[in-house]
Amino acid sequence: MAQVVVTAVGLVALANRAAENLFDVSAKDIGRPFHDLQLSYRPVELRRYIEQAQVERRTTQAREELETMNEELHSTNDELQTTNDELRERSAGLDQANAFLEAWRSALATSSPATTSACPVTPSRPCRCRYRR
Repeated sequence: MAQVVVTAVGLVALANRAAENLFDVSAKDIGRPFHDLQLSYRPVELRRYIEQAQVERRTTQAREELETMNEELHSTNDELQTTNDELRERSAGLDQANAFLEAWRSALATSSPATTSACPVTPSRPCRCRYRR
């Protein structure tokens, strides 16, 4: 369980390894005002527990609420990952369509009346293909 100990005057006194990993708190933060740490601003719901601990001068636990928030974050992350995968697939499809259209454009440009007068369908006659007009 991540634990951060804050003194009565609001200074960080101690942070265990779990808190260091979870909240990116390190030894350099010991002695700093808690409100200067990014941890004190995220998640916003945690502030209520911090303020409660300071007022009541006792340990508080936000486990249930944090677990719910963690589940919601994982769910949102899964949804974003699915959306990202779908966008990648659509992007790949658009890349294929662009390559196809570019190939057609190149083919049409190389067979335009300005570069050749022979018809690719009937070379012995003047070209009347609908793509050459």
